[in-house]
Amino acid sequence: MRAIAIDSANDRIIIGGDNRCIKWWGLSDGKVLHSVEKMSRINSIRLSSDASMIVVSTYKGHVIVFDANGVELKRFKNQPGPIYDAVLSHDMSILIVASANGLIYKYDFTTSELLSKVDAHKIRSIKSVDISCDDRFIVSSSGDGHVKIWDSSSMSLINLLNFKDEALTSSRFSPDGKHILITSNSGTVRLFNLETNEIIWAEDISEVCIRCGSFSKDGTLIALGESYGVMRIVNAATGRTEKIFEVHTDAINDVEFGKDDSIVVTASHDNSVHIQEIKSNMADFQSETFDIHGTDISMHPFESIIAAITQHGHPATYNYDTDKKLVLPTSNSRIAAIAFSNISGILTGVLIDRDTNGNRHVTTWDSATGEITKTFNCHTVKDNNIRYSFYDEDMNIGGLSKPATIPDLTIRYSFDDRLLAISDDKKIELFNPVNGKRLRTINGIKGGIKCFDFSPIDNNIAVGGNSGTFHVIDAVSERILYTRNFKPERVVCVAYSRNGCRIAIALSSKSTVIYDSTLDQVITRIDSEWPIKAITFMHNDCYLIVATTQGLEIHDLLSDTSADKQAMNKYQNIDTLVTKDEYIYFSSKSHTVGRIYFPLKKTLRELIDDARRALGEFELTEEQRHKFYLDV
Repeated sequence: MRAIAIDSANDRIIIGGDNRCIKWWGLSDGKVLHSVEKMSRINSIRLSSDASMIVVSTYKGHVIVFDANGVELKRFKNQPGPIYDAVLSHDMSILIVASANGLIYKYDFTTSELLSKVDAHKIRSIKSVDISCDDRFIVSSSGDGHVKIWDSSSMSLINLLNFKDEALTSSRFSPDGKHILITSNSGTVRLFNLETNEIIWAEDISEVCIRCGSFSKDGTLIALGESYGVMRIVNAATGRTEKIFEVHTDAINDVEFGKDDSIVVTASHDNSVHIQEIKSNMADFQSETFDIHGTDISMHPFESIIAAITQHGHPATYNYDTDKKLVLPTSNSRIAAIAFSNISGILTGVLIDRDTNGNRHVTTWDSATGEITKTFNCHTVKDNNIRYSFYDEDMNIGGLSKPATIPDLTIRYSFDDRLLAISDDKKIELFNPVNGKRLRTINGIKGGIKCFDFSPIDNNIAVGGNSGTFHVIDAVSERILYTRNFKPERVVCVAYSRNGCRIAIALSSKSTVIYDSTLDQVITRIDSEWPIKAITFMHNDCYLIVATTQGLEIHDLLSDTSADKQAMNKYQNIDTLVTKDEYIYFSSKSHTVGRIYFPLKKTLRELIDDARRALGEFELTEEQRHKFYLDV
């Protein structure tokens, strides 16, 4: 399929291509309404401004005009050779025809008289022609790298834009006639301002050919078709990609928006036409909250289950597919930390007895039934001056005469589930999760432990302290492998990338520093506007998600500009972040648990290219290099 046009008023789509016929399809039911057979290859289909006529250009050099029901009204014959594009003026008085021999023909549409013929592009054939909404200007583009703007009345040349070494594939006026969209085979897309005579933006959208482009009816969005079947939605004001749809298996030849800009229709070399709904997908940051209220969330590795600690101190799970909530038993204890294991999905929590001794023990549950499957002691708090706060279901303090806050504990599984680590502000204790045996204790962080994270590829632990000390420690030998000191700043939180090649370290100075896994090289430094609460990587480590006291920040780590971030201030006071698939799961201080939809904006081909560039930026071991490629 090579060409499409959308007759939104009559809920129809007109398509044509190499099969040498034109068909009118019902847009809602997909039924063929009319067809015209035995034509030559169709190169373009354009509607008149009132949608009463269809202008069709063919490979054999004909321009044929049909009415809305497929009845031929006029036929214009030019010099031998293909006609790649033809457009009718908005007042339907003139017809502009672009030919393969580099000529532009201007016809009086009423009388079919040839008014003028311009030798517009001498070297290459004209691929695209368009006319402004006020019928004053004509734009043409060619494989010679030239965009030419003409006075439609006199057909005199007004402006010439030269993009040498680029074969231009299309040029289109914006709905208000003030801008021209220019696409090329190099993957560069430009927006030209006709009034100021300047390029507003030029973006290297893709590394492959952009074959076609179209404005939305309101002029705010641009749809682009690529040679590998990818359709992009681009912000017309900035040139930034808003959404990517992999809709075809071969090159996209034409792309058009529907009447209310809610759909985009594409025609492809794979002999298919795709109708893509985009409005429901454009709000990248759609969010929802779950029927579970708590903090310290954890995600099941393969089930649609999220675990949290409720405001009453109970562990609970919520299946967001079945809308089923389970409050798990804890005997007479309060839960302090909770986590799923990485492989088997075992839900594990640290419980503290509701007495003055505050004995701690580890409990595991069956996440489906809520039954306790295992319990073992971890360690006992020996300071009898410590008091804990416990609340009944009515949120009344009970059980102790001198309440205080529960200790800040963290629980993590190693990448292979062979180690279970539990930390407080003084040490990290490592256990065998199968038999509950304590294996070793990691001490030695000056100023106390603030955060830690397991490496996803080995048994290394990244540990940050309140004093600004940061270590990468071998959990088996307890040996400190690498260290950094950020004094006088404090380490707030830490996160390994999914491939284990990078470590993100958030500091009290509202900055996040990303190192390679050996802390030898700073890959990038990101500054936030507000204090940081949590960080995590997402989408093959291409993005860093940062939760601050005033909202979420999404940083594109592969962008050329350090300021390439998106802020979502509506999501405030988030204290836990977990990413899975295309969602950011969060919990907040107000005990709200939910997720934010953040789809990937890069194709697989782009991710592979990004990975190659990233591999060249810092040294990796062969194991890390293999893991990096495997993840991508």
